[in-house]
Amino acid sequence: MLVPAFFLLTVMLLLPVIRGQVEIVFFTFLAILAGSGLYPLLQYIREKGWFKYANMTPEDFKVRLFLIIITGFVSPRLKLDFFRFFSQAHLYTLYSPCDTTDSLEQ
Repeated sequence: MLVPAFFLLTVMLLLPVIRGQVEIVFFTFLAILAGSGLYPLLQYIREKGWFKYANMTPEDFKVRLFLIIITGFVSPRLKLDFFRFFSQAHLYTLYSPCDTTDSLEQ
């Protein structure tokens, strides 16, 4: 079942190499290296406590990101705590295609 997806991925990755598109190959490897380097670096930073990380679930992040898009508001300190400043949580339930009543009641 994964064989067609594997072949599609292989072709997609090999086409720039076959066509000689060096820029695309370079940026692909650069993205892979950046991602594989940033992940351990950010874990180390988290363990040392050098930066504060937001303690939120992916659902909370989705709601807050949606409110940024709808309201266009970004706090000067980039605090994404829109529930304290706005009472527009109803916008998420109006415009979101998924059921969010449980996440908004929390």
